Amino acid sequence: MDVVIINALLTRRCNLRCSYCRIYKNYSPEVAPAFENEIGVEGWKEAFRHLRQLYPSAFFCIFGGEPTLVGTWEEFLSLVSFLTDLGGETEGGPAHYSICSNSVILTEERARQLVDAGLLSWTASVDSLSDVFDASVSAKSRKGAYWLRRFKELGLPDAQATVVLHKHNYRELPEIVKVMTHWGVWVEPTTLDWSLGEHYDFAEPLNEMAASDLLLTPEDEGDWRETERELKEMLRSGRYLLYTTEEFIDTAFHMMRGGVVRCAEMGLQPWNFLCVDADGKLRLCYRIRGRHTPKFSVFDIPGREGEIQEAMLRDRDELCHGCRWECLFPAKEAFKRRGFLSRSPSAWGRE
Repeated sequence: MDVVIINALLTRRCNLRCSYCRIYKNYSPEVAPAFENEIGVEGWKEAFRHLRQLYPSAFFCIFGGEPTLVGTWEEFLSLVSFLTDLGGETEGGPAHYSICSNSVILTEERARQLVDAGLLSWTASVDSLSDVFDASVSAKSRKGAYWLRRFKELGLPDAQATVVLHKHNYRELPEIVKVMTHWGVWVEPTTLDWSLGEHYDFAEPLNEMAASDLLLTPEDEGDWRETERELKEMLRSGRYLLYTTEEFIDTAFHMMRGGVVRCAEMGLQPWNFLCVDADGKLRLCYRIRGRHTPKFSVFDIPGREGEIQEAMLRDRDELCHGCRWECLFPAKEAFKRRGFLSRSPSAWGRE
């Protein structure tokens, strides 16, 4: 299988309750095993070693839930040290990864421990530099911004802010890019996603009231086009740490109004973004656990690749109605180049 990125959902546990997320909710029989049978830190060490041997050039996106809650703090720290050492165990140089966290659990001591353990890259949500619509989102934005800046001061090689765009914050994006660039932090804009059916277990369904408050309308188009123009100028200048593509910028207004994209229509396959759930089972994708795909474990690769691909295609045909996942766009560019890794650990699509 041609794997570009490996999404590792360490745990379903989370210490926040963001209004647009339901990854921490055990709401259906299909997702129950991911809560009841988490493989824990030692299980993930074995999974990472196995996947690293199979796909030495793949980029690991490590998230949750809240990944720091996969075990005790000491256990999580041991996992970071393990990832740091993993590059010495296999061919291909250092393991390329980023840990995507809300950063709420961090303290000065813990941040220093992570850097001392060899942490390569940290990603945090910074949806705004001011207050936004949701208390949990505001909390993680403030914490995320603070710790990304502090990590760079402590010498972390790579830090990245993810900005989830919606009606209340899209005008702020160019300023966020300027501030983060000054701090040495990359910015990845993405759009608000939500469930398009009962099998979407990552995001919440968006009710009519929330849609009216979060989605852009035709009246927003003028302001967005000005933001779009400024973002493209930033991207083309090469002077800003903006991790995106012009194709995403061109498509963002469509997605922020409720439109979707489909990986199949972009020439991508679900195994290009191999997803592993908290119980060690494979997921169809970042957004959907699936019916057929979770019958297979990460350790069923490579022996049962054909069956796994067939299961993923069945799940995609039966369950997928599209999504708003920004990573599809740099992944498409990465496949064009076939040289997706750069010197920056989390920048496989930034070249």
